[in-house]
This record gives sequence, C-alpha cells and structure tokens, in this order.
Amino acid sequence: MGRKKRNFVILGLGSFGSVVAGTLAQFGNHVLGIDSDERRVADMAEKLSNVAILDASDDAALREAGVENYNVALVSMGNDLESSILSVMNLKLIGVETIWVKADNRTHHRIMSKMGVDRVLLPDIEMGRHTAQMMNNPAVQDYVSLGNGYNVVNVRVPEELDGRTIADLRLGQGIRALGMMRGTEYIQTDPDKRLKIGDRLLLLGRKPELSQFSETL
Repeated sequence: MGRKKRNFVILGLGSFGSVVAGTLAQFGNHVLGIDSDERRVADMAEKLSNVAILDASDDAALREAGVENYNVALVSMGNDLESSILSVMNLKLIGVETIWVKADNRTHHRIMSKMGVDRVLLPDIEMGRHTAQMMNNPAVQDYVSLGNGYNVVNVRVPEELDGRTIADLRLGQGIRALGMMRGTEYIQTDPDKRLKIGDRLLLLGRKPELSQFSETL
C-alpha cells in the first residue's frame, strides 16, 4: 500500500520555512506557502504549488486561502511567539490534522508542547547536537536520533579496515549493521561481507555503545 498523499501548508517563509517548503515541493508534494512579507512570498512563488501573502494569525484569511484543504502544517514564525500561538490556535480551529512548530527557544518549545501540537522543533539545538557528534569523531559522517534512546550513525570505513569483514568489526551487543553504501549503491550486510575503504556503514544502536565503537576506528 502506498503512502497516504499529504498536502502541506508552511506558515512563515523565513530561512527555515522556505527550505522546508521548497524541499517538500521538490519531493513532488502540493505545498502552500504563507507569509505576511511580500518579498518572501515572491521568492517562493515559482517553487511552490500555491503561495499567499497574509497574516497567519487571522483565521478568516487562512480559511480564504483554503488552509482547511491541507492536512499537515508547519508554523515557522521566527521569534514571534504571539503569532505562533495564534497560528496554532487557528490551525486547530480550522481542523488541520497534523501541526509541527519551529521553536526558537526552550520557553517557546514548552508553550507549544502544552498546546498539544504534534511535534516541536528546536533546529539550533538539534543541529548543534548533530554537529558535535560528527566533530567528536571524524569517522561519523552523519547522525540521526530516533528519539527513543536509539540512534543511527553513518560511519566511514577507514583504510585499516579495508578488506575486513563485518564479523571482524565485533560490533558488540546492542549495535546492529543496517546496511552500507558503496558510492551510490546500497548493499545489504551479512557477517562475511568484506568492506572497502570509503564504504559508509549504517549502524543502529544506543549512544554509549555507538560512541564506544566509533572511537575504536
């Protein structure tokens, strides 16, 4: 069964909102971009399915723009807490199924969480953790937290492991190899699979075990 088709509305087309909106559109989704700044809307007009210049805290304006036809919304209003709150209230009133909010600080995050939105993002903090993981060990090419204590890391195979097998790595209990990338090719892993320098291993596990393993590379 295919993924249910979703339509997205992005409230706030600043640096974060415009990247999310543009990327969703590149994935082939129907995206409505909304901002009160005419210049920002004009910049996104050719990239999105629809755009509108309006104040997202005005529920009548949102209804006129057809927001009730969209089932996923992202509120990305910068540091304007009042506008974020009013926008979320309006989206809930209109009946949008899923609401994500970009928060600029922990207070903003706390308030939005209390309002019962589906997910609150703190991009600066999340990106800071992401960057620290990669800076801490250059072998770690990428890092994703799954939010349940588990993480997925993308580890580059160094020269000293060239020709060794997955079994030779002795991943230990609690770490699982999900597969690996060789160039643009995805390869399923098994204990006898031989590694090549530059391969990127996708490993699933808890942070302490993954950190301990990556420090051995």
